[in-house]
Amino acid sequence: MAPLEDLLAARPIDASPDLSPAEQEPWPAVRLLIVVVLVMATLLAGVLVYDTIGRPDPVTTTPVSDPFEVDGPLDEAPDGRTWTTTGGQWTVADGVASPSSEPVAHTAVLDAGVPGGEVAATVARIGPGMRLFFRWQDEQNHWSLQRGDRLATWMLVRTRDGRPERVGITGLSGTSVGTRVSVLLVDDEIHVLLAGVERLVHSDPFLADAHIGGMGATGGAPPVGAFDDIVVRPPFVPSS
Repeated sequence: MAPLEDLLAARPIDASPDLSPAEQEPWPAVRLLIVVVLVMATLLAGVLVYDTIGRPDPVTTTPVSDPFEVDGPLDEAPDGRTWTTTGGQWTVADGVASPSSEPVAHTAVLDAGVPGGEVAATVARIGPGMRLFFRWQDEQNHWSLQRGDRLATWMLVRTRDGRPERVGITGLSGTSVGTRVSVLLVDDEIHVLLAGVERLVHSDPFLADAHIGGMGATGGAPPVGAFDDIVVRPPFVPSS
């Protein structure tokens, strides 16, 4: 019998098993599956980062909707946010909001939390000085959509440093009781809709970062204007 050393030298031991090429490397389908899993994990991580960091605070950016269902002074919206008023107290009665008997211009505004979005309300009773406010900074600087007291039209008014300037008009259009008046804000653009129909578009960067909106009317002897179902809505909450 040959010595063990001669047998080993004659037949070297192969440390690698005798595998086919398909067995020596992972299958192509397995490789593809691994890549897909890694890509999906990366995308999910990005979504989670946006959800926890990039998304605005829902407490301050939810829409404010007030159907004026509770009679009494106009103090708080249903979600607890406070109405800020000037000129005198507003009162809620019979499902609508109207200013007090003081014969001056009254305003009532709410903070949407972020710029843009929508301010909308329904004409519930006709009276002088009716308007919607948006891009409101203060009494001296804001935008408004004013109902014509003599003509059936709405006027777009920019007030800067206390000086109002009419910059647009809807032409002959709905101003009667039941008309839904809406102002949509998209970047610098202002879109005016009456009963769901766009009647005016105006572009202006003035106060585009402001995020307060509301309503106005002149108080005094009847008839006094009144609104119903007001909404101050941020841009990323879908309109119902």
